[in-house]
Amino acid sequence: MPVGLYAMVDSAFRHRTHRALDAHRHDIDRLYARLSEIANANPHAWSRQPRDAQAFASSASNPMHAFPYTRSHCSNWSVDQASALLFMSQRKAQALGIPRERWVFPLASTEANHMVPVSARADLGACPGAEIAGREALEGAGVDAQALDFVDLYSCFPVALLLYAQALGLPQGRDLSVTGGMPLAGGPYNNYVLQSTARMAQLLRKRGGTGLVSSVSGIVTKQGFGIWSSQEPGKPFHWADVTARAAAAVAVREVVQGIEGPARIAGYTVLGSKGRPATGIAIVDLPDGRRAVATSTEESLLAALQSSECVGAPVLLADDRFRLAQ
Repeated sequence: MPVGLYAMVDSAFRHRTHRALDAHRHDIDRLYARLSEIANANPHAWSRQPRDAQAFASSASNPMHAFPYTRSHCSNWSVDQASALLFMSQRKAQALGIPRERWVFPLASTEANHMVPVSARADLGACPGAEIAGREALEGAGVDAQALDFVDLYSCFPVALLLYAQALGLPQGRDLSVTGGMPLAGGPYNNYVLQSTARMAQLLRKRGGTGLVSSVSGIVTKQGFGIWSSQEPGKPFHWADVTARAAAAVAVREVVQGIEGPARIAGYTVLGSKGRPATGIAIVDLPDGRRAVATSTEESLLAALQSSECVGAPVLLADDRFRLAQ
């Protein structure tokens, strides 16, 4: 399931950015508490009740789906929402008598469509496609990331927000959503990008400025960005497909099965079932540079995976299962 794959990417991102395990979990909960405040101010959010960080922590009513992600961290597709974007020329808008203050201009759009399975990504905790496509969108629009008035980053799971914020060079502490995020204010898949773009247009009409909306396909497999403004652009709309550049920037490893012997954890999670830890899954680096995926149901190992940082830890493989090396 996507939640397990995103959780493994999350573990690699956490390790790559030198975040302590507990501190990282608390940061995620605080981030989502802020999303709930944003959703509270969004009349179109389906859940508008503000929550504190503790509400997003693991509990009997909010079980762990894939460590460190609880149910409340996950995108929700049981929603009933719709949105529409209407595009026209300035000439048509004038002919229809649409007030100038309601106009919103697209400045730039970029996409990266290079697809690599999660287990084959050499740098499991990075997203070069987001860096390349994001930078191209900002440069094409003539906008600095620090100067964006509004940002909405695709928020299916926490690491999608964190990866894109890092890729764009956004300062820590700034709001990363205008809706309140997918767990609280959006529908599934690309429907959410319509929701976020429509909300972005409302805020640009009301307050003016420039905003960025991002999109994700798959397990941060494809990346896309749109930049919008209340001000008429001084140059033509910019569009770019940066797939080839993304492909050149992404290193890939061969993934094999049936390996026995030593390895090191590149990313991992513990899947929950009926409110209890059920299965540990690890993507591991082999001594020869290849990759493997292994599982475990050993209770002591599942406990260790959730109580201490295990990315980089040595393990032993046998029959596509793993255990921590002594």
